[in-house]
Amino acid sequence: MATTNADLIVATLKKAGIGHGFGVPSGNVLPLLEAMRAVAGSAGTPEVRAYAARMQVPPDKIRMGVLVQRMAPPGKELLLGMVRDPQFGPLVVVGFGGIYVEVLRDTATRLAPVSPAEALRMLGELKMAALLRGVRGEPPVGLQALAETISRFGQLVVDCPDLLEVELNPLVATPTGVVAVDRYAVVDDVGTVINPLTLKGQIHGGVVQGLSQILFERIEYDPESGQLLTGSFMDYCMPRADDVCSMEVGSNPVPTKLNPLGVKGAGEAGTVGALPAVMNAIMDALAPLGVKEFDMPATGDRVWRAIRQARSMRQ
Repeated sequence: MATTNADLIVATLKKAGIGHGFGVPSGNVLPLLEAMRAVAGSAGTPEVRAYAARMQVPPDKIRMGVLVQRMAPPGKELLLGMVRDPQFGPLVVVGFGGIYVEVLRDTATRLAPVSPAEALRMLGELKMAALLRGVRGEPPVGLQALAETISRFGQLVVDCPDLLEVELNPLVATPTGVVAVDRYAVVDDVGTVINPLTLKGQIHGGVVQGLSQILFERIEYDPESGQLLTGSFMDYCMPRADDVCSMEVGSNPVPTKLNPLGVKGAGEAGTVGALPAVMNAIMDALAPLGVKEFDMPATGDRVWRAIRQARSMRQ
């Protein structure tokens, strides 16, 4: 929805509710100014009205008004891991990730395999379990999807006895699903390596670009007007440092004979490998659920819809 009036912006945010923001689309002559989140009960407050007023620009300088649209829901970061005890076998551990697992030691442990029902009980044992169910107006995370993830993780460590220790941190749970990319390893042949540091930087950037294309990036248009809705980096999702897992970059240099230095290109090497690696991993996870075809990006909402569609076709 587009408007140039502060009162209309406030009214629109109040009607839309939590999780909406507004900003000047990039198609305007003026650059994007800012986007503000509408907090519960505050859409009519002076603070939001002041922000709306700050967003305004002269009518002759704006073509499409101020864009009001739903913002991506935040997720809860958890830790999911396994330690293979020499006496008891694989022990599955789940808890809140980041500083919470270090400070609060808030975890639940079971001997693998773990059924989805048992995984739900593990989540219920956490001291911060109420956050998963939603507090202060926040939507609950997809508990069934999270429990299924824990169960499949437990079966994986049972089927792979060579795994001695595994950790997924963060495992991000959202209202529509669960996503985790915990580790990425790449080995490239770029010929003679002149500067290892800049080479790794190029590979890292290429890998992140590939991950972003698979998991986040999508161009959206309004179905009625054809207006581009993702015309700036405020509403077109770009990867951040906390979205990316650790990477191991190796090199297998085979110098080329086509130039004196023996060097080859490296700029797109990370992207080329990331696309099939991550997408194949997603398809491997979705295949047992009946999903045979899936187009990127693999956002939580689109994965959830694909699973729902596959289940409905099997019924």
